[in-house]
Amino acid sequence: MLEEVENKEKDSNMPNFQTLQAIVSHFQKLFDVPSLNGVYPRMTEVYIRLGEMNNAVRNLQELLELDSSTSLCVLVSTVGKLCRLINEDMNEQVKRVLGPEDLQRYLFKKFARYHP
Repeated sequence: MLEEVENKEKDSNMPNFQTLQAIVSHFQKLFDVPSLNGVYPRMTEVYIRLGEMNNAVRNLQELLELDSSTSLCVLVSTVGKLCRLINEDMNEQVKRVLGPEDLQRYLFKKFARYHP
């Protein structure tokens, strides 16, 4: 990549070699790329991961019937609320099946097992 820039004629729109070298060096630090040969493969990996993340976000927004402009913060918060609701519902179902006395007895046995 840097060789391509060195070989091109100087163009007013083309950043100078030192600027490009600084950009590549910064990328190497950000994405833990020890050698120049690893820059292109890591760029590809970052691009692929970004695409996967964007697809996951779009899928979650669609499943949760959220607007496509919904922020990641709101998306994560919505997923968290959904998980809490599911857990609360599961706890209620266990209480209904076991009954309060059975559940309390079970919890005391577990507690006594780990805290003699």
